[in-house]
Amino acid sequence: MDNMKISRYIKFPLSFGLLMVLACLLSVSHFSFNEILGWFVLGAVCGIGMQFYSDYRTRKIKPDAEEKDFVLPQKRETFLLCSYDEAFDLCLESVSHLRKGKVKTAAKEKGFIKAKTGMNWNSWGNIIEFKLKQLTENLTEIEIFAKPIPGTTLIDNGTGLEAIETIQSVFNRKMRR
Repeated sequence: MDNMKISRYIKFPLSFGLLMVLACLLSVSHFSFNEILGWFVLGAVCGIGMQFYSDYRTRKIKPDAEEKDFVLPQKRETFLLCSYDEAFDLCLESVSHLRKGKVKTAAKEKGFIKAKTGMNWNSWGNIIEFKLKQLTENLTEIEIFAKPIPGTTLIDNGTGLEAIETIQSVFNRKMRR
């Protein structure tokens, strides 16, 4: 286990344990140290369980996942061998391949697209952003960001990675033609 993975398995359970203690302190007027400790341990154990589930889902999406695939928000940089206009249209099309994907903002002159995915059992949804930059007449750089909704999310069960992988596969399929 490397340092990032250890950090992941400490940060979220500690945060969740502290939230459980805070909920306990706010809900009752009198409490004992054992109650506080019990709520903290329960929260930490639940947090570890949720972290294991998130890692499982991420590895199910991408079996050879690296540490960057677990980080929030997800970011991917890719290059397309096509004109800026074709790349922009391809980004718009890729949103329709996402689960309940909808384009919210599309500014061709600024090279920016903002989209949203719908919620499901694993997530409240994601905000997907594309930033396009024309490098040459037939080469376009695209930065793709996937951020969970709400922004305070600590683990996303692989939904951001899934969105980026789906977009990347659409790019790969279309560029092979």
